Amino acid sequence: MSEAATIVAEAARQENVTRILDCAERLFRHYGYGKTNVA
Repeated sequence: MSEAATIVAEAARQENVTRILDCAERLFRHYGYGKTNVA
């Protein structure tokens, strides 16, 4: 993979991580940790 492609892939990966963590935080606040599942 070229350096430019690696940079783009890393940026996309980081965006996905941020989106997942934001959604998880929202669900934990709404339902609580014990009632949140990942199914």
